[in-house]
Amino acid sequence: MRSRMALGAGLRLAPGSARPVFDQDIWDLSGLGDAPVIMGTHRKILDFTQITNPRWRLVARQYLLARMAPGHPAIATLPHAIRSPLNPNSLWTALKHLAGWFNHLTDAGVDSLTEVTQAHCDGYLQAVSYGVGSGRRLSPATLTMAVRAPQMLALYGEILDQHYRDGFTPWAGRGPDVVAGYQRPFGNRVPPVPDTLLRPLLADTLYLVNTIAPLLAAEVAAARAAISGKPLHANTFRHGSSACCARRSAPAPPATSRHRSWRRAHSPGACAAAGTRKTRCCTWPGTPWSSKSSARWATDVTWNGCGPNWKRGWPAAASNNPGDATRQPWHRCTATSRSHGRCR
Repeated sequence: MRSRMALGAGLRLAPGSARPVFDQDIWDLSGLGDAPVIMGTHRKILDFTQITNPRWRLVARQYLLARMAPGHPAIATLPHAIRSPLNPNSLWTALKHLAGWFNHLTDAGVDSLTEVTQAHCDGYLQAVSYGVGSGRRLSPATLTMAVRAPQMLALYGEILDQHYRDGFTPWAGRGPDVVAGYQRPFGNRVPPVPDTLLRPLLADTLYLVNTIAPLLAAEVAAARAAISGKPLHANTFRHGSSACCARRSAPAPPATSRHRSWRRAHSPGACAAAGTRKTRCCTWPGTPWSSKSSARWATDVTWNGCGPNWKRGWPAAASNNPGDATRQPWHRCTATSRSHGRCR
């Protein structure tokens, strides 16, 4: 476990990457195979040399390894150990707070954890309560992390080379939130979406997925087939088929002559010359939205794909019909608009 740190912690490393060793003062986790996406490059380098006292570097390595491997026989028998493994993305932050705690003790002349008293803990809290350089007081939510580091060492004293004296725990009987004065909010702080807005949007979404999407996928596939000259199978565009689903995520093909002629005939200039509202003429023949049904919402969007605008209090908000949320008069392109694809 000491020689193969990553193996003992259950971490999977990419072939050929560096293999961190427990006794090294720098753990290079750049080859971590299951690293979270948000785990930056600098967080994959754990530098224990930021801890001034070399004896406490060993304690920090023992603690972090115990947090990563809670199922190890030496850790599983600890009565108060955390049973879930520490996220690799949190290792860098945990080491930073451990270094702050240990370096504070070194500056205070403490050479062993058995010498730590509550006065040292209170002095440490006072020292970390203000940001380095700015001098501004940190928020209670930030201070909880600094308070948790000294307290967590007490849970693993049986396996650490150094531990607090028997019966001592920093800020005994008080959790990190209480010590830092942090009150955790309960419940969802984000206000819920009003039902009058959510219902029509969900209805339109279902209509897009169940009705419009298979037809669009078929049009894309037909355009590709026209370019490549390959015949189409009758079941190629059946909704839910693997071929149909695969084409949905593929890039759009170049416009064919059919697409270009339709765009020219239904451009804003052509609509104005014909004296016809764009929302009545700009529909693709043979599609559900070419009729005056509830699916007419598709004709209210511009031909170049402008999204709908929402106006608070529109009567369609209380409707459950597909398209009511996007059928707004101020979103239609006027016939007098001379700007290509311009909406009003």
